[in-house]
Parts: sequence; structure tokens; C-alpha cells
Amino acid sequence: MRPAGEGDLPALIALHQAEPVRFLRPREDWRRALAAGMLMNRASDLLCIARGGAIVAYAGLQSALRGTRKPIPVCEIAGSRGALAAALPGIAAGYGAPAVDVRTLAEDHALRAEASRRGWTVTGAAFPGTLGIIDPGRFFEATRPLLEERVGSALTVEAAGAGARLSAGPAAAAVGTMGALTALVFGGDTPEARAAPALPPALQQVVDAAFPLPLLWYGYNYV
Repeated sequence: MRPAGEGDLPALIALHQAEPVRFLRPREDWRRALAAGMLMNRASDLLCIARGGAIVAYAGLQSALRGTRKPIPVCEIAGSRGALAAALPGIAAGYGAPAVDVRTLAEDHALRAEASRRGWTVTGAAFPGTLGIIDPGRFFEATRPLLEERVGSALTVEAAGAGARLSAGPAAAAVGTMGALTALVFGGDTPEARAAPALPPALQQVVDAAFPLPLLWYGYNYV
């Protein structure tokens, strides 16, 4: 492991671009992140993890807790989960911490498997922010390829004011508010999700196959 430098940008960007769920991050934003030395409003380090001379993973961590005997938050990762898992104990030791606290997506099954193999604890965490689909028409146009990959042409979604109308064959239902639509698309245990009305069974089956969509963690895109 070693701190990342300007010359590592191409490798870091390639690793980030290979992540299945990610923000679109221009190269200039990468340069700004490295120069700022901040990750989600705290001082940070970006560590390269190499094997055989090639960078195979990276870990962005909040270094402000160095020496406090608290777990070090690792708030952005990319690349080989095996290499990352192998590096984490060394990160904890290098920062004088009893452990590291890695934030990743619920769908990160590769890291879950590495954690299970090592006896590490995996817990769910609430999303600490505000989420809303503010333009349903543009949102569903942008996500159309993903929905088609999941359910083909079985689900039709049409914008309707702040919400949307969903249909699967003759079964249809309206989701009338931004909160209800956002809860349906991204899931989660929220008041809006718990208050969602029941959908017709045929439509619910298709909706369950299409949603929830993965929810992005901020990482270096925190503003």
C-alpha cells in the first residue's frame, strides 16, 4: 500500500470506472479530490493497493481519526475485493486503530464474501441524506436501459406530475407523489415506503423484479 499521487490517476480512474454502480466522475474532479485531501467533509488519505507492481484496488479513508483508537472510516473503495480485504488489517495497524469501518453498497456481494470468510461483522446502515426523484420523465428515460435489462418490456413507466403511472399488461397503478415514487424505486425502511399502497399482484411481481435500484454512496462525490 502507498498514498496515491497524480501519476496514479489513470489506474484509479480505470478501477472506479469498472465498478458496476458508480457516479460519473470527470478527470478534473479526480484531480480536485486529490488536491483537496478531503473525503465527505473530513481530512482523508487515498491509498493504492498493488500486487505484482500493478494497482488492483484503492481505499479512500478519513484520516482525521488517526491515533484516536476509533475505527477508521473507509468511505470509498474500488477494485479487487480480495486485495482490499487483505489490506484492511494493515490499514488499521498503520493508523493506530482497532479496526476499519468500510462503507460499501448492499449489493457488494464480493466484499460480503470476503468479510464472511474472515469472520468480520456486516451490518446495514441508513442512508444519511435526502433522496427524491424530482423529474420522473428524465429519470425513467435515463434508467430505461437498466429496467429493460431486468424485466424486458414487461414494465411501462410514464411520468405523471410528481409521480408516475406503472403498468404491466392490463395491470396498472398510479404512484402520485415524489416520496412514494422514490420509495418504490429505491426501497428502504422509510415512512413513505411503509405507507405505499398495495399494487395489483401481476404488477407487483414485475415491480419487485425491476426495483429497488442500487442507492449510491457519496464517497468523493460528497459536496
